[in-house]
Amino acid sequence: MSTKEDKTTSDTSAQEVSATFVIVRTLIDTTWRMFIPPAVGAVIGLQLEANGVHQAAVWGASIGVVISALLVWQQYRGVNGTKKS
Repeated sequence: MSTKEDKTTSDTSAQEVSATFVIVRTLIDTTWRMFIPPAVGAVIGLQLEANGVHQAAVWGASIGVVISALLVWQQYRGVNGTKKS
């Protein structure tokens, strides 16, 4: 009897680990999609501002936000399986 209980417990814990891994992976994937493009855009804009371009950091960050929105939307479509044909 104890072998059935042990097997069920190990299956349950394996499923929990798998679910936790999927959740953590999704959080990390979403984080880079949301924060890296605006940060990189702002840094590029700051470099352009140092060379005399006005408000380049604002434009760089704004373009980064748009790119972030597109990346998160792409992730959302992939997760829900509603990819365009």
